[in-house]
Amino acid sequence: MLKVLLAEDSELVRERLVQSFQSIPNVVVVGTYEDPDAAIAGVQQHEPHVVVLDIRLRDGSGMRVLQYTVRSFPATKIAVMSNFVEPQYRAACFKNGAHYFFDKSNEFERVPELLKQLAGTL
Repeated sequence: MLKVLLAEDSELVRERLVQSFQSIPNVVVVGTYEDPDAAIAGVQQHEPHVVVLDIRLRDGSGMRVLQYTVRSFPATKIAVMSNFVEPQYRAACFKNGAHYFFDKSNEFERVPELLKQLAGTL
């Protein structure tokens, strides 16, 4: 099973993503989080295979989650999904270890497609 952790502050987006992830064979959502501290605790607890992460979270930055995960769980794949798609945000995410970066407004459906692909490699 591909363990996926979701860090996203929008309840509507979280619900949509979880619903789409749950329909993928061999994918299990191990936790959903709104803020960086809770997301980091979730990464520690669940050691997910994939973290789907918004870089703007409630009460802080998803960059902290990205940096912590890369440092502590280097095998974990990180897919950033954000409305902040300017080149400097994308570059900063990749510089800090993100594996994927998706425009939340225009590439929403690509995240479940990525998970299908990753689940098939287990």
